Amino acid sequence: MSQPILTEVLKSPLSDLPEIVVEVLDVCARPDASVADVADAIEKAPGIALRLLRFANSAELGRTAGPTTLLDATAIAGLDLCRTMALGEVIASRVSSHNQVTLAVRSHCLLTAAAARSLTRAEGRRAADEALLAGLLALVGELAAAECRPSLIAHLLRRRLSFHPDTERAVMGVSGPELSGHLLRRWRIPGTIVAAVEGRDEHAELVPPLANTLRRAVGVAELLSGGHTPTADELDALGLDSREYTSLLIDLAELAPTLAPITGESEQRLVRMVSTTRASIVAQALSLERDVPWHDIDHVTGLPSRRATQNYAEALDDFAARARIKNPETPAVGALLFTLMDAPEVAEQHGPDAVDGARAALVSQLQAAVRSNEFLGTVSDNALVIIAPATSRTDLDGAVARFDRVCAGLTADVLAGTMPVRVSVSSILNDIAASIRSLAGLATN
Repeated sequence: MSQPILTEVLKSPLSDLPEIVVEVLDVCARPDASVADVADAIEKAPGIALRLLRFANSAELGRTAGPTTLLDATAIAGLDLCRTMALGEVIASRVSSHNQVTLAVRSHCLLTAAAARSLTRAEGRRAADEALLAGLLALVGELAAAECRPSLIAHLLRRRLSFHPDTERAVMGVSGPELSGHLLRRWRIPGTIVAAVEGRDEHAELVPPLANTLRRAVGVAELLSGGHTPTADELDALGLDSREYTSLLIDLAELAPTLAPITGESEQRLVRMVSTTRASIVAQALSLERDVPWHDIDHVTGLPSRRATQNYAEALDDFAARARIKNPETPAVGALLFTLMDAPEVAEQHGPDAVDGARAALVSQLQAAVRSNEFLGTVSDNALVIIAPATSRTDLDGAVARFDRVCAGLTADVLAGTMPVRVSVSSILNDIAASIRSLAGLATN
């Protein structure tokens, strides 16, 4: 084992728990602990208490009137979720909000927790709650390492299958499950959870069933975080087919209202992370026309065709609508429309090749600026769209201003030298598919 990284991890901000969190965990671990004992311990920790009350009022539980006491909320949550909220408080408060590498690993932690819970929901509430806790802690060693060695973990994140134990061993000299096991033992986490986290490494002595769930959950998190379209082999390795993968995504979206108070993450951020990642919905949208694959790509821009773009928007609108059934506060679907101005005049003055050059300059600029969870597609020869999975009017207004700056000063080469490329940036909020269908001149399905 590489002692330097282990030594640093055991001295990191995550090496020890706050006393109040230790007290909550100790009470939860007592075989004779009552709901009242747990509630009394949580009452001393306002942050955990607030999360507990938010959870007990969450949409998933369908409560019309929330509990008035911590005792009621503790009884509703149960011991595993109380543990998870206490540890979520630690992770949220003790990792740097300015370390982008740490934030990236934290996103993986949250996605793994969500996926682990979703993969076990059919086994009942108790199994799902235990899986959520194990999922939240599955990458805690990597999270601590990111605080200590951000450049090293950044190198790890650039790898495919970043959090596979063999990949980690090659980069860090030690696997993440080993690092996590050392931390979790210091935290006095129940042995079943520690064994599951360590068992994610194929070289572990004990590989309980929950460890296999964590392997699958980490794999799902990698696909979602990386924006990768899963191949048939990757889905097979996760024990999923394309239909089950889509169902899993919808399930993750429905879990967002409950996961927000448990993990300490904002609900909108969770929705962005788990409900509508770009690659997964792209695969769903493009699968609508697999019998005519040449229609998927627009020959002028090299981007998804207007039909593929409309299919994507339709799938995304439907996805958001289904998520909103469980959570009315689900952020809306939004889009930015980019239109090349004065195309006829440019063609007349500089020739048709000049329009092609202007279009290519705009495509290149947008490809460099589009984010991993956003979709860039074609609406017409001279109009492009970026579709944002989860957004608000405020977000869109900010995005319009950002892309106005991105497109300002854009130029294209012509025979006489260069010419300015003028671009109009506007926004669409909700019912994106209908707007794109109209703008693209497509027939109603």
